This record gives sequence, structure tokens and C-alpha cells, in this order.
Amino acid sequence: QKDSGSDWRNANASMTPSSGTGRSFSGMASFYGNESGSKTASGQRFNQNAMTAAHRSLPFGTKLRVTHGSSSVIVTINDRGPFVRGRVLDLS
Repeated sequence: QKDSGSDWRNANASMTPSSGTGRSFSGMASFYGNESGSKTASGQRFNQNAMTAAHRSLPFGTKLRVTHGSSSVIVTINDRGPFVRGRVLDLS
């Protein structure tokens, strides 16, 4: 079901690490949520309700503030990806 007001899938999101380093990047994020129970690249079990994300190179445990419009959430990197061309982050 599409709800353009609150749908994070394919959101243009700008990510800024919460550590205050000032490093930020922006791009297209994707959503993944059907791998419940499988292990992530960090060894943690995937939980689609956790505030986690996959990135190709950021260290596991890195916290990012993901902003979409006027909403933002903090996510923790615990997996590798996305493997979809043009995406910079996979959000659970």
C-alpha cells in the first residue's frame, strides 16, 4: 500500500553520522524487510522492526540520522548493501 506522506521506500534521504563529524551524504535509500531471522553481515540476526540499515562500507555500529522531508530517525549500520544500483542505503 502506497502512502506517499510516510513511505520510506525509495526515499531521497540525507544521512549524517550522529557523532558530529560533519560527514554527510545523500542519495536514494531502499527498504528491505523480508529477511527476518537470517544473519546480517555483522553476525546479528536481522530484525525488520529494528532501526538498522545496510551500507557498503561504513563500520558496523555506525549511527546515522536519516532524514526524509521533515522526519528523521537514527539507524545503526549492521549489514552490507544495498546491492541495488543507485541506492546508498538499505533501511529495515
